[in-house]
Amino acid sequence: MSQPNEELARQLHQAWQAAWKREHGGERRMKPVKQDQQWIRRNGTNEVDIAATDFRDLPTDWQAENLASAKAAIDIVQQLKREGKSLNDEATLEEASARLHVNWLSRNGSWASAIQRRPYNRLPEPEKEKDRVVIRLAIQLVG
Repeated sequence: MSQPNEELARQLHQAWQAAWKREHGGERRMKPVKQDQQWIRRNGTNEVDIAATDFRDLPTDWQAENLASAKAAIDIVQQLKREGKSLNDEATLEEASARLHVNWLSRNGSWASAIQRRPYNRLPEPEKEKDRVVIRLAIQLVG
């Protein structure tokens, strides 16, 4: 079995793909591949359709953010457990999601939209739900 971070990263990508398909059907989601030269050589292109590619087959460029989110979420959930917090209540879910959002901003704040740069408690519900999904999956995996 894969490590928890890798398993959660795979689940996060699958959850994103499912949401993409609900919103966009079979539309492709092409992204540039900039760092993974081995992937580019192997595939003969510097673009990847992230909507149609399994996590394990993504270039490392596109695996990296899911792995970082997975590690952060698992660390947050484990910290909350050490603090004696119940992982089954909404207040803890919101606290964990807020912590995850701060972590995400530390990695992505330079390019995030103005809405995404807001503190968690001022985010629109769809943005909050993105953080909650990650935390819920982390709780299922390691909680």
